[in-house]
Amino acid sequence: IVVFYRNSISSWQGHVGLFAGFTIDKKQILTLGGNQGNMLTIRAYPVLTPTLGLLGYRELKKIV
Repeated sequence: IVVFYRNSISSWQGHVGLFAGFTIDKKQILTLGGNQGNMLTIRAYPVLTPTLGLLGYRELKKIV
């Protein structure tokens, strides 16, 4: 699960999606979401900009 804030870190607005990985340079997070242009897509979001930033993400541990 990936959680971003939108507008400011104290804003109630944001974006939530499923973590799909990082870009090679680690500056963007690949996020699977269902409300990205009214489609199910994987989209790259920046880790931090003045109006959008990563609050946190969690990965499930693989159980063998």
